[in-house]
Amino acid sequence: MNRADIPTWVWPVAALVVVLFLFLFVSATIAMAVVGLGLAGSVVVFAGWRRLVQVFVVILLVTFFASMLIRFLPGDPTDSLLGFATPEQKAQVADELGLNDPFYVQYGRFVEDFFTGETRYYQSSGRAIGGQKVWERLGDALPISLQLMFYAQILALVFALPIGIFAAYKAGTRMDKGLNTVAFGLLSLPNFVLAYILIYWLAVKNNVFPSQGYVPFGESASEHFKSMFLPSVSLAVGQIAIYMRLLRSDMIQTLQEDFITMARAKGLTTRRILLRHALRPSSFSLLTVAAINLGALIGGAVVLEVVFQLGGVGTLIIQAVNEQQFIALQTFVGLIAIAYVGANVAVDVLYSVLDPRIRHARAA
Repeated sequence: MNRADIPTWVWPVAALVVVLFLFLFVSATIAMAVVGLGLAGSVVVFAGWRRLVQVFVVILLVTFFASMLIRFLPGDPTDSLLGFATPEQKAQVADELGLNDPFYVQYGRFVEDFFTGETRYYQSSGRAIGGQKVWERLGDALPISLQLMFYAQILALVFALPIGIFAAYKAGTRMDKGLNTVAFGLLSLPNFVLAYILIYWLAVKNNVFPSQGYVPFGESASEHFKSMFLPSVSLAVGQIAIYMRLLRSDMIQTLQEDFITMARAKGLTTRRILLRHALRPSSFSLLTVAAINLGALIGGAVVLEVVFQLGGVGTLIIQAVNEQQFIALQTFVGLIAIAYVGANVAVDVLYSVLDPRIRHARAA
């Protein structure tokens, strides 16, 4: 088989399998590094060096302004660090932490420490500067958050794709109207409310899944998926409704195109028309919204991690805000910014994979 004979969708699927293997069985840090290098290389191939430079500029600007806004949080970090210390002691700690330096100096030091992994995480236990690094805590917390968002996104797509296709095929019927009504209901239900409903019915009353806690995949695969099932479903339900309605509306328009009429005239089966000819051109809006919804997934994950006591990045963010730990909070914001920008860049690359016309237009 020649390389040209391999379907284009095989490459992103193979890349996803490799990343999942690294993430689950090797190291989350290595998996993230592979994803970053792969995205950077893909951007250069499909969009050129200029696009890659734009991505880095966006990340720097986002982290810069986020770091600046963090300084407006109420309270003094030295109060949470030292408690009842004297003003002189607090001033000395502020100097040690560099809190009195100009903002651009603090930001430059943060960027350097962020990429070298030397960022310190200082705690409110009475010591000025804790020895534990931010990245050491993230090493335990980040995989939990990534797994929660990944499982929720997979569940959302697995259910939204067939439901959206079926609703488009049955457009205007009672079945279509019923599915849309259910989707509206799911959109109006906050994820934390759904979480407590699921906890009551499936954890407390029937004892099918655990209500709190996280079990690593390496410790027990079955217990891991049990511990992640309720939070993943709670986070995915709202996304299912969004993706289903978006795909339905796009596919209804696609099914009215001339090439679909030609496919029907050739005698192709309905299944082949829907899955082979209509789904791909109808998926661009879905990919865009899936990337944009990463922000909603992150926000929902922060809340659900607290509800289910998972101990992910959401827990660290809440602790950092409550204790005015600016250094740690800047790191978390930087990671979220990189993830958000990276997801949107990945969608740009997938556009080029799904539609060669976009790739040729950019090359021109």
